[in-house]
Amino acid sequence: DGAWTKGTLEACIAGICGKALPVQVVTAAGPLTDVAQVGLGWASSCARTRAGGVWCWGLDITKHADSAADWDINSENFPTAVQMKHGNGTPIDGVTDLAVGADHVCVQRFNHKVYCWGYNGHGQILPSGPTYVTTRTEVLAHGVPTVTSLSAGNNYTCARTSNQRVWCWGEYAQGQLGVGTQDPQPGPVEVLAADGTVFKDAFDLTRGVGDHQCLRDRDGVPWCWGNNDVGQL
Repeated sequence: DGAWTKGTLEACIAGICGKALPVQVVTAAGPLTDVAQVGLGWASSCARTRAGGVWCWGLDITKHADSAADWDINSENFPTAVQMKHGNGTPIDGVTDLAVGADHVCVQRFNHKVYCWGYNGHGQILPSGPTYVTTRTEVLAHGVPTVTSLSAGNNYTCARTSNQRVWCWGEYAQGQLGVGTQDPQPGPVEVLAADGTVFKDAFDLTRGVGDHQCLRDRDGVPWCWGNNDVGQL
């Protein structure tokens, strides 16, 4: 506990900053309550409240501006309400779904629009955007049907749409986009079924920060794609 400093980071790397028992998450003003959903990144956590707000803590991926050199100093000791635009003091609201990737966050608001921020080095937010996206940026505005749920992994993002299909974008080298190739893609692409046609019956998406993705179809059958180096598929 206490202020986050470079010394704290070095101590953690040495393995002496862990918690062996569960601890209650608290804000600067008191316990964080009324939480409907929690997401975990590589070194950060976020929570969506039932009122539609978002709080994040740990590695502060909302402040990245220029380089990864900022990562060891931009950290939050306590959950902080995410603002719609960093520094404007207006908390994001109306959030109905939350997905936390390794170093980026995406949310869906009540109007089904999707906003993301954080690390964008592999196009997991915007295919041709900056390396760090500090403004809550709308994605999937063109050509993608209404989004119903989100999933974010290690440098890629996926969205399930109202027609039971799945779109993915970002890192592709291990097949994370589910299109039958490990070649780069220009933007969001629809996940394909085993026969090469568009997968049309996605009922639920898994959430994790690895390099593979799974979904469950309407019959309760799981389907997975991406990295399989230790048999995770």
